Amino acid sequence: TLDFANGSAAPKNIEKNDAPDDAPRTEATRILVVEDDPALAPIMKKSLEKAGFEVKHTANGFHAGFLTQSFGPDVVVLDIMLPDSDGLDICKGIRAEPELAHVPVIFLTARATISIAVQAMRSGAMHFLEKPFREHELWETIQEAIRLDDQRRRLRIRQEQFDTRIARLTPRQHELMQVIADGKTSKQIASELGVCVRTIENHRARLMERLGVDSLVELLHYALHARNGNAHLPIAQVPGPQASSAPLMSL
Repeated sequence: TLDFANGSAAPKNIEKNDAPDDAPRTEATRILVVEDDPALAPIMKKSLEKAGFEVKHTANGFHAGFLTQSFGPDVVVLDIMLPDSDGLDICKGIRAEPELAHVPVIFLTARATISIAVQAMRSGAMHFLEKPFREHELWETIQEAIRLDDQRRRLRIRQEQFDTRIARLTPRQHELMQVIADGKTSKQIASELGVCVRTIENHRARLMERLGVDSLVELLHYALHARNGNAHLPIAQVPGPQASSAPLMSL
């Protein structure tokens, strides 16, 4: 059985999204564990199920590819070295599937070298844990991956909304967006375009109506997005797991 440091309890399975502007995803988070160690794998599965996750396990790399399609995991916990497959290749295969490309992959490794870390990140991994690891580190790393995935999903949705609305603009409105992104005043814009200030203000009002925004700050976000893509839409940083003296999860 697994022990807990300071009597810590298994965390409740977090909802996959609590953003008010997105459709909430409240079903149990699905975790695919790809681990060939016959002693460690069942311990991990039992631990994650206790934490409220829905878990599928396989020790086979080929079967892992099948489960990513049929099970539709929200997070993949993947041993980097499997008897029949290379975990790096499995991760690259997941990233190559459009419907799975966003799924966070967490590597497990008994040899955490700089070289392995670089290869893991290049293959598309979000994180990796060095064996042996503590039970709470596994939980927290998965929860961190889910939170970051939700942040990225909200960013993608927001960017798609921006792109859709910007695509509806007229050429004149696109031109106005460009000078707004420069931070110029209505008077400066009017001078550049050879029109009166009232005309610019009227155009700006229609532009805001077309984009569905109520403030100049929101309008500036659209203007910057039209120029720079999503560079002005940062993803919040999520703290990583904290160090602990809890017992290690190993053989």
